[in-house]
Amino acid sequence: MVDCEMCGKRNAGVKKARIEGSIMSVCLACATYGAEVSMPKKISANIIRNYAPREYKDADADARIVPRFNSILKNAREKKGLKQEQVAKMLNEKESLIHNIESGKFKPRLKTARKLEKFFGVSIVETVSFDGENNDIPQITNNEEPLTMGDLLKKTLEKR
Repeated sequence: MVDCEMCGKRNAGVKKARIEGSIMSVCLACATYGAEVSMPKKISANIIRNYAPREYKDADADARIVPRFNSILKNAREKKGLKQEQVAKMLNEKESLIHNIESGKFKPRLKTARKLEKFFGVSIVETVSFDGENNDIPQITNNEEPLTMGDLLKKTLEKR
């Protein structure tokens, strides 16, 4: 058995009690100096396994910000005749964030990008479809030998 943390009594029936802000294991006599605290029971691993995380499709999983987002936003702001400081206050964002986004130093999160889109009435988020074809990656086949990174680099530079 556990000893009382207050009086040191051995083999005493111990309870958890809050005494002067601290939770202590104390005997029944010392428990009267505070309020009894019920401790949560341990959760077994079987219960945790039954609560598997939900699988959901992220609505923005196939969304990306367009490459020239900074100039689009800057032009939209200038058309409205607003300063970065005014935009920041209206959107409840930091002025430095607006400045860094417009200068291209920082790519906004999708949530912020959507907020900027709505405010300015422009489109800087596009949906990308993953149909197995990607036109950005050069499609090179070489039936003779496997391609190396150097081969891919040469082929890419030849196209330019």
